[in-house]
Amino acid sequence: MTSGYGVNGTRGRCHAFWNAFDNCLSNITDLKECEFLRDNYIECLHHRKEFARINEISRAREVELKRQIDGGAAPAKLSKDEWESIMKQSARDLDHEKKVNNLMEKYGKLGVKVKN
Repeated sequence: MTSGYGVNGTRGRCHAFWNAFDNCLSNITDLKECEFLRDNYIECLHHRKEFARINEISRAREVELKRQIDGGAAPAKLSKDEWESIMKQSARDLDHEKKVNNLMEKYGKLGVKVKN
């Protein structure tokens, strides 16, 4: 919650992200940075990207399990394009964490860091 109090009376899980976003809006240096912090605050509240990724992984597991049950054919090898796509996603994830950490250090007074 933006008040800083969570459900159990302690600091809310997204309060640090809200503080950073609020501080960014107060010291507008680059509106794009504030937009990025806002997106992270919204993700902290709703976890939409996280759930989408979990669902994608679950679907892949179900397909693999079905493949094993139906006949156990050898697993398909990843194509070069699929491998490159996975590597690009990993790089984007690392860049995202670095950007969040930098912005939280710049605008967040609480010294919160995204776990690596």
